[in-house]
Amino acid sequence: MCLAFFLCLVTTSQAAVYRWQDSSGNTKFGDQPPAGVAAEQVELPELSTYAPPPVPEEAEPVAAPAAATGAVPAQAQRYSRMVITQP
Repeated sequence: MCLAFFLCLVTTSQAAVYRWQDSSGNTKFGDQPPAGVAAEQVELPELSTYAPPPVPEEAEPVAAPAAATGAVPAQAQRYSRMVITQP
């Protein structure tokens, strides 16, 4: 229970990002500005999200003719063997 609570806190928090230049003129980024250096906070764009389209409902269940033919439905098929041929 506590783990789930802390995971929710971590995923909802967003740290600030800072930009500064070092003594060589290289631009650096970090979550904490270094002491004694003028750093500016970077405004980040909103996180991108994805909402999948709704799954259409089936109008009627399809009657399986498998009982008449003796075929096994795809959901009931199981692997009998697995071989890894290459990594």
